[in-house]
Amino acid sequence: MIDVGEFEEKFRKLLNLYEKVGQEYASAKAQSWHLQEMKSPMFSAELLGAEGGTVGEREAKAKTSNAYLTHLEGTRVAIENELKLKVKLERIQMSYEALRSLASQTTASLRFGG
Repeated sequence: MIDVGEFEEKFRKLLNLYEKVGQEYASAKAQSWHLQEMKSPMFSAELLGAEGGTVGEREAKAKTSNAYLTHLEGTRVAIENELKLKVKLERIQMSYEALRSLASQTTASLRFGG
């Protein structure tokens, strides 16, 4: 049977991990959002730099430019990192809730002599 000190230590470790991963997630989310917001300005810059042809041709050049494609790939990576950290954070929350339930069951069994 786990004693109270062991529960406290496990809770403390989970809370510290939650804070660390939460900060990483916040940074990843901010980067992801920033890159997503920059999609239109990036496209506009590439569109303005595209020479000649119709508007449709310039749009096609802008959407296939190295800079725009690199931006899209960077955005994809940032979103992937954000989602991975979100899952990690949710897993820590579930571990905390499972530990809390176990602590409650242990406390109840000690109270009732079980």
